[in-house]
Amino acid sequence: MNKQKIILELNDILNTYKKRMPCSQIKVLEDRKWLPLFNNSNLSSEFAYLVAKVMGDGHLDSNFIVKFSGQEKELKKLKKIVSFSLNINIKKFKIFVSKAKGIAYTLNVNDTLLGRTLFCLGAPMGNKTKSNFLVPNWIIESKRNSHLFLQGLLEDELSTVKIEKKTHSNKPRLKLAKSEELLPNLRKFLNQIRMMLYAFNINCSVIPKKANHRDDQITRDLYFDIHRDKENIIRFGDNVGFRVYEEKLKKLNECVEILKKTRHIRKPVIDVSEIVRLRKMGHSIRKISGEVNLNKTSVHNVIKKSAGEEI
Repeated sequence: MNKQKIILELNDILNTYKKRMPCSQIKVLEDRKWLPLFNNSNLSSEFAYLVAKVMGDGHLDSNFIVKFSGQEKELKKLKKIVSFSLNINIKKFKIFVSKAKGIAYTLNVNDTLLGRTLFCLGAPMGNKTKSNFLVPNWIIESKRNSHLFLQGLLEDELSTVKIEKKTHSNKPRLKLAKSEELLPNLRKFLNQIRMMLYAFNINCSVIPKKANHRDDQITRDLYFDIHRDKENIIRFGDNVGFRVYEEKLKKLNECVEILKKTRHIRKPVIDVSEIVRLRKMGHSIRKISGEVNLNKTSVHNVIKKSAGEEI
């Protein structure tokens, strides 16, 4: 059996303090049994999930207070998960509502030990558009950690996966922004995510060479798409998916269910020469449709195109 790798120890937490760490905090850490933190454990995967949430819609401030933004229902679910999995008193959590620009919800975790731990594990502090950060190796090296990390980041930042045209998915897009001088870092980060998805057998587009921005936008955007062919989207739903974002999870599950039912439906064979021959014989579009087993719209399009080519 391979020896588990330690990815966090008490000294790492001690180094985040300007002075001595209070004995009371050391006692809390001992009671929570976070340390030493081993890679590829249930606990490390929960921390991987929260590192991703900070990189997504979350925020880690300079006082090591962690905040998560989202819908009220999702934040209540997140609060229960974090409290239970990390043994944090539920009284440390509070959801705030802001009505300045529409209704927005924020979950504050008033627990600096959590913030210090996430910081040591690679969570960025402050304004993410103005700081360099990448996916930590301890996450990439573990399939379990990678899975929960992807769930945490993508449920925040990936566009909703849903049916676009009857039996086909839309094109899910992961788009993130940084200040212009940090675009090389953002490109490397997105490529890490692409490679992590590939490890789960999910194919993605390349990242465009040129960044996007609006005239009123200070930052620059880079993105990639998850290929929307049926098998790829099904694999995304089965192998990665989402965790607490219920509306996104519902749409994804509905999409995957339809794709699985229609995965073997192929485009009909269109015999152009036969359609043209029947039309020249004076048959109506309705009759031709029945003869070649093709819908009337497709028959009409073939006839219209053929007529244009003859001219």
